[in-house]
Amino acid sequence: MTLPGAVEPTLLFRVYRVAASLLAPFAYNITARKLRRQGIAPIRLHERLGHATKPRALGQLIWFHAASVGESLSVLTLITRMAEQLPETHFLITSGTATS
Repeated sequence: MTLPGAVEPTLLFRVYRVAASLLAPFAYNITARKLRRQGIAPIRLHERLGHATKPRALGQLIWFHAASVGESLSVLTLITRMAEQLPETHFLITSGTATS
């Protein structure tokens, strides 16, 4: 069923979705292997899929995602200053690399 005014997905888009679904497990296994070699605990591997390993703190949460060590370090100053202005706020930093 298509909503009124909605555009049907193209054949190329449908092929892309199928290919991405088929390749995702292989990409995850490659990434998991790399992270294990870097000493990341196996329980933390599921975080890459959005499954938290720690319970969320109650209250307001501001989430930063950093792509590298440099970005992770640079956001610390920002968080420190924000925490001074928002003392009840919790901050979360996530990263795509094991080193950061």
